[in-house]
Amino acid sequence: MMAFIPDENIGFIVFSNSNVFDQVKVELTLETLGNMLEAKTGSPSAAKIEPEIIEPDAETIIAYEGKYVINGEIIEIRAKGKKLYAEYQGHKLELEAVDDHRFIFDHWLSEVSINAEFHVGSPDEEDLLIIRMRESFICPRYEELDEMPQEWETFIGSYRILPRRPSAYSDAEVLGEVEIMFEDGVLQTSNNLVLLPVAEDKVKIVGGVLTVKHGV
Repeated sequence: MMAFIPDENIGFIVFSNSNVFDQVKVELTLETLGNMLEAKTGSPSAAKIEPEIIEPDAETIIAYEGKYVINGEIIEIRAKGKKLYAEYQGHKLELEAVDDHRFIFDHWLSEVSINAEFHVGSPDEEDLLIIRMRESFICPRYEELDEMPQEWETFIGSYRILPRRPSAYSDAEVLGEVEIMFEDGVLQTSNNLVLLPVAEDKVKIVGGVLTVKHGV
């Protein structure tokens, strides 16, 4: 994983030989880059350019509450009064409003222009959270469920991963196994994909470009 702050001419690359690293890489990266910035400038917010912050309408931000999918993980957006918060990887971050649908993270990484932009409520388009930090992450909203719909039960279980076409790098007939499970109100896989059924025999990888047929 690579992280950098071009304006301060600092950055680093992290390598790991363990899949367990995927569970902590983002948190480790943010903390390390913050420490590097503080060591160079004396303060993690030394170069921060303060935007104009407004007080958002309480009814407006309630519409943004929910679960969104970013890179196979869930980011939860919650409103409290006229404040909006993001809960991600065990951290609770305050979002400060720039206008009614654009916010910035109340975090030192606003140094690199982390913005959250909500596009919700359109009858013709799905609800989205767009996070911009040098590059953009399009985060679809995920329906909040207390219990798994009965029709989803058919997807729960273990699956073999098969190659879709012959490969010059491997002649294996089975590439591995993956579990599909329902946890914390989300249909997901053991290799960190968030799923949404779109037919009785198909699921969509949320935030991805693939639709996977059940049983294949």
